[in-house]
Amino acid sequence: MEQISACIKAQSTFSNQLSVSLGDTAYNNPLCLSVAKNNDNQIHISRSRNNRIFFYPQARKDSTKPKKRGRPRVYGDVHALNNPETWREQDEAIEFLQISAYGKIQIIKIDAWNEMIMRGKKDCKLYDYPLRLLRVRVYKESGELLFKRPLWLSASGKRRMELSLLDIFLSYRQRFDIEIYQSYCLHKYKISFNQYTNPVMPTIAEVYFSTRLTA
Repeated sequence: MEQISACIKAQSTFSNQLSVSLGDTAYNNPLCLSVAKNNDNQIHISRSRNNRIFFYPQARKDSTKPKKRGRPRVYGDVHALNNPETWREQDEAIEFLQISAYGKIQIIKIDAWNEMIMRGKKDCKLYDYPLRLLRVRVYKESGELLFKRPLWLSASGKRRMELSLLDIFLSYRQRFDIEIYQSYCLHKYKISFNQYTNPVMPTIAEVYFSTRLTA
């Protein structure tokens, strides 16, 4: 993620316009989010593990009441991805159809919670960095679930609300197209994109995480 951050800062195209970075579960952790937090125009979309725990922000207390000793609480109720009993009602929900690569109709249902936080670490404070949490479920045309487990995505960044739920879902899907292209170049032409480290000229590995969305 440090390379992506350097790429965004070095390229005016990225630093002055909305940039969306994409990553799998390895990039859904406090360290990566704390790096992305420093870029005001970056929205980081990543997949979450099915057992990860998020939190609702602590409700603000009445300012007229006397303050208690100690540090104010910033983490509210738990939202455990593998325990639906901890979930509150979603803030948004959409449903649409898509055609699979095999020509079959699929029903996509997305639920979203727009103000969630992840517990940070000592050097990665995230209590002031809310994110959107999406649960994506795919159904067959008959209404039967296609996959047993849902796809959990998080979208973080100051401008995260500028993307619709559909934008977030479709952006994450682009990740697979880029991976296939990178694998093809590696096996067909023996090109390893990791050999290029110049932060001024983004590599395919960096473009993998920095897809610029324009209207």
